[in-house]
Amino acid sequence: MIIGAVVIIGYTVLGGFMAVSTTDLIQSIVMSFALIVIVAFGIHVAGGWDAVADNARSLAGYLSMTQLHNRADNTASPYSLLSIFSTLAWDWATSVCPIYCCVLWLSA
Repeated sequence: MIIGAVVIIGYTVLGGFMAVSTTDLIQSIVMSFALIVIVAFGIHVAGGWDAVADNARSLAGYLSMTQLHNRADNTASPYSLLSIFSTLAWDWATSVCPIYCCVLWLSA
Protein backbone atom coordinates (compact mmCIF):
# COMPACT_ATOMS: atom_id res chain seq x y z
CA MET A 1 0.00 0.00 0.00
CA ILE A 2 2.79 2.41 0.91
CA ILE A 3 4.73 1.50 -2.24
CA GLY A 4 1.65 2.13 -4.39
CA ALA A 5 1.08 5.51 -2.75
CA VAL A 6 4.73 6.50 -3.27
CA VAL A 7 4.57 5.52 -6.95
CA ILE A 8 1.36 7.48 -7.50
CA ILE A 9 2.61 10.57 -5.67
CA GLY A 10 5.93 10.38 -7.52
CA TYR A 11 4.14 10.05 -10.83
CA THR A 12 2.01 13.09 -10.07
CA VAL A 13 4.94 15.23 -8.86
CA LEU A 14 7.28 14.30 -11.70
CA GLY A 15 4.81 14.02 -14.57
CA GLY A 16 1.98 16.33 -13.66
CA PHE A 17 -1.48 15.94 -15.13
CA MET A 18 -0.35 13.69 -17.99
CA ALA A 19 1.02 11.18 -15.48
CA VAL A 20 -2.22 11.23 -13.51
CA SER A 21 -4.22 10.74 -16.72
CA THR A 22 -1.99 7.81 -17.71
CA THR A 23 -2.40 6.23 -14.27
CA ASP A 24 -6.18 6.66 -14.49
CA LEU A 25 -6.21 5.07 -17.95
CA ILE A 26 -4.24 2.05 -16.76
CA GLN A 27 -6.44 1.73 -13.69
CA SER A 28 -9.63 1.87 -15.78
CA ILE A 29 -8.30 -0.86 -18.09
CA VAL A 30 -7.47 -3.11 -15.13
CA MET A 31 -10.86 -2.46 -13.50
CA SER A 32 -12.75 -3.11 -16.75
CA PHE A 33 -10.88 -6.38 -17.29
CA ALA A 34 -11.55 -7.42 -13.68
CA LEU A 35 -15.26 -6.60 -14.06
CA ILE A 36 -15.52 -8.78 -17.17
CA VAL A 37 -13.72 -11.66 -15.43
CA ILE A 38 -15.90 -11.39 -12.29
CA VAL A 39 -19.17 -11.31 -14.26
CA ALA A 40 -18.08 -14.25 -16.44
CA PHE A 41 -17.03 -16.21 -13.34
CA GLY A 42 -20.33 -15.44 -11.60
CA ILE A 43 -22.36 -16.58 -14.61
CA HIS A 44 -20.28 -19.76 -14.79
CA VAL A 45 -20.74 -20.51 -11.07
CA ALA A 46 -24.49 -19.83 -11.31
CA GLY A 47 -24.84 -22.53 -13.96
CA GLY A 48 -24.57 -20.56 -17.19
CA TRP A 49 -26.43 -17.73 -18.87
CA ASP A 50 -29.67 -19.73 -19.17
CA ALA A 51 -29.75 -20.34 -15.41
CA VAL A 52 -29.19 -16.64 -14.70
CA ALA A 53 -31.92 -15.62 -17.16
CA ASP A 54 -34.36 -18.22 -15.77
CA ASN A 55 -33.69 -17.01 -12.23
CA ALA A 56 -34.33 -13.38 -13.25
CA ARG A 57 -37.57 -14.37 -15.02
CA SER A 58 -38.76 -16.30 -11.95
CA LEU A 59 -38.66 -13.18 -9.76
CA ALA A 60 -41.99 -11.37 -10.01
CA GLY A 61 -41.52 -7.84 -11.34
CA TYR A 62 -37.72 -8.14 -11.56
CA LEU A 63 -37.43 -7.51 -15.32
CA SER A 64 -40.47 -5.22 -15.47
CA MET A 65 -40.35 -1.53 -16.38
CA THR A 66 -43.58 -0.82 -14.49
CA GLN A 67 -43.25 -2.94 -11.36
CA LEU A 68 -40.79 -3.29 -8.50
CA HIS A 69 -39.67 -6.66 -7.11
CA ASN A 70 -40.17 -7.07 -3.36
CA ARG A 71 -37.56 -9.48 -1.96
CA ALA A 72 -39.31 -9.85 1.39
CA ASP A 73 -42.34 -11.72 0.06
CA ASN A 74 -41.29 -12.37 -3.58
CA THR A 75 -44.09 -10.28 -5.09
CA ALA A 76 -44.27 -7.38 -7.51
CA SER A 77 -45.88 -4.02 -6.90
CA PRO A 78 -46.22 -0.92 -9.09
CA TYR A 79 -43.75 1.90 -8.55
CA SER A 80 -44.86 4.35 -5.88
CA LEU A 81 -44.52 8.11 -6.21
CA LEU A 82 -41.73 7.99 -3.63
CA SER A 83 -39.70 5.48 -5.64
CA ILE A 84 -40.22 7.47 -8.86
CA PHE A 85 -39.11 10.74 -7.26
CA SER A 86 -36.18 9.04 -5.52
CA THR A 87 -34.98 7.64 -8.85
CA LEU A 88 -35.38 11.00 -10.58
CA ALA A 89 -33.52 12.76 -7.78
CA TRP A 90 -30.66 10.24 -7.97
CA ASP A 91 -30.47 10.68 -11.75
CA TRP A 92 -30.41 14.46 -11.36
CA ALA A 93 -27.65 14.34 -8.76
CA THR A 94 -25.43 11.92 -10.67
CA SER A 95 -25.77 13.14 -14.26
CA VAL A 96 -27.53 16.46 -14.83
CA CYS A 97 -26.18 18.43 -11.87
CA PRO A 98 -22.44 17.80 -12.53
CA ILE A 99 -22.88 18.67 -16.21
CA TYR A 100 -24.70 21.87 -15.31
CA CYS A 101 -21.98 22.78 -12.79
CA CYS A 102 -19.27 22.29 -15.44
CA VAL A 103 -21.19 24.50 -17.90
CA LEU A 104 -21.50 27.21 -15.26
CA TRP A 105 -17.82 26.93 -14.38
CA LEU A 106 -16.72 27.14 -18.03
CA SER A 107 -18.98 30.12 -18.75
CA ALA A 108 -17.71 32.13 -15.78
